[in-house]
Amino acid sequence: MQNILTKFLIASKKGTENPEESLVVDEAEKKIEQKIKKWFTADEKKSNAIIIGEQGGIPRKILTLTDHRAILFESGWLWGLKDKSDKVWRQFISVHLKEGTFYSALDLHFFCYHDSLYYHNPYKDNSPYKDENNFMMTSWHLERLNKGAATAVYAFLKDKELHWKEKRRKEQLEQLGVLNAKPPKK
Repeated sequence: MQNILTKFLIASKKGTENPEESLVVDEAEKKIEQKIKKWFTADEKKSNAIIIGEQGGIPRKILTLTDHRAILFESGWLWGLKDKSDKVWRQFISVHLKEGTFYSALDLHFFCYHDSLYYHNPYKDNSPYKDENNFMMTSWHLERLNKGAATAVYAFLKDKELHWKEKRRKEQLEQLGVLNAKPPKK
């Protein structure tokens, strides 16, 4: 995985756009980063993770990206940490960036099921997990993000999005080919 930013991202009091120059890491952020890394699997501990967090607000959302999955944490009072959700990259659908005057926002969308190839419910059509008019998906919204860091994370996530769209397309074509295959002649 690319090493975009491995530190917990906090906006600078200086207001600069460059996340490397505007990085302010105090003891509380180091503790959060250490806590997050303790939750990693053995494989995830071997690689660099990208960690980006909202600036201010309680609870504060923290997005962590590893080689295997995306994890959404929430940090509350006294730097407590809660794992809100995690999704494997196979579930990733899309990312959208909204850049404001002072901050940026990211929207991430995921399939509800890890074995989805495209917008469908991999279980039964009459499953309670499927809305009649809509495919149910999970969305994560993070706001009040450092603009430079959010842009770098967006670029990384857009690469993941395109990679998985192509991979799902190929798998879907393979499945359709198997289903449409003619039986051998006798």
